[in-house]
Amino acid sequence: MLFSLCQYPLPHHLITRLTGWLADNQTPWLKDMLIRRFIRMYDVDMQQAAEPSPTAYANFNAFFTRALKEEARPVQQGLISPADGVLSQFGTIEQGEMIQAKGQYYTLTSLLGGDEDEARSYANGSFATVYLSPSDYHRVHMPCQGTLRATCYIPGRLFSVNQATTAHVSELFARNERLVCHFDTPYGPMALVLVGAMIVAGIETVWQGRYQPAHPQHATRQQFEAGEVTLNKGDEMGRFYLGSTVVACFSETFDFSACSKDMKVQMGQTLDAADAADAADAADAADAADAADAADAADAADAADAADSADSADSADSADSADSADSADSADSADSADSADSADSDDSDDSDDSDDSDDSDDSDDSDDSDDEDDEDDEDDEDDEDDEDDEDDDSRDDSRF
Repeated sequence: MLFSLCQYPLPHHLITRLTGWLADNQTPWLKDMLIRRFIRMYDVDMQQAAEPSPTAYANFNAFFTRALKEEARPVQQGLISPADGVLSQFGTIEQGEMIQAKGQYYTLTSLLGGDEDEARSYANGSFATVYLSPSDYHRVHMPCQGTLRATCYIPGRLFSVNQATTAHVSELFARNERLVCHFDTPYGPMALVLVGAMIVAGIETVWQGRYQPAHPQHATRQQFEAGEVTLNKGDEMGRFYLGSTVVACFSETFDFSACSKDMKVQMGQTLDAADAADAADAADAADAADAADAADAADAADAADAADSADSADSADSADSADSADSADSADSADSADSADSADSDDSDDSDDSDDSDDSDDSDDSDDSDDEDDEDDEDDEDDEDDEDDEDDDSRDDSRF
């Protein structure tokens, strides 16, 4: 409570302007030092940032309002949270009032800058309050599709909007500087209220840039032509420089039973219980489909492996058959070679036998010749003997 009381006498706007000058300073060593100290102090996860290098940012404000990677914040079904932060309050707008903190209420009419006609559009509707701490992602997105109808910049104080201050400063959100954006949506009228705070260096929108009203002491209203600015669910609509609070008001009643006070939420997260159930069912169905696809893929892979195994087996059988055929051919060649060798051997034997036969014949002829010679010799000897005998007889006859 002491912290809240100490804020009353402080020069809120002077402190905020000085802080804004420091955050916009582009001196390399100064802005790098501020960014690095902030990352260490709040344990900022730079891996989710589209630009993860701290030194790549032109100044501290550029780092503070850094963009995230597309996959870092998936947009779910139905009504979604417009920002990262803590869901500090939510519920039904009862009798034109909304709860700020335990025992603290404020009227919707005062929040919207005294516009009673606009306030009546949200009678018995719903609201949700998201507090963005310094460590949170500080861009604000559309909770549903919408067409901008009007804006109202309302000057005011710049009390802190943390839990300690909201519990003790009455009608805090209706007293602080804020920008009210009126949209026409599929759910009916919607008001997104961006509430400023101490050291918040400014509020910026995608259709106008940073708000710097010409007469900051008076409310500034602006009307837009139908269809001039239309944003889809999840599209960025604005950003805070150095943090604050978003109050979303709807003419339709939503079921926030799936939410709890001070629940941590992220941009894109479903807030309506019915939509959350549908999202869960869709997620389960998607998981089941993925599981079925995985099973089918596994079956297909098994079938492919089986087919490959069968092909491998067929290839092996074919190779074995080829090897068997080659072995048979080799055996036949060997048998043929053996037969040829055997035939050659037989021919050689026949040749040897023929030679032996010829030799035998020659021997026989030689023997016959020798016999004839012997016979001739004998005949000659006989003839000689006969001649001798005749000579003897002749001599004998001569004697007589």
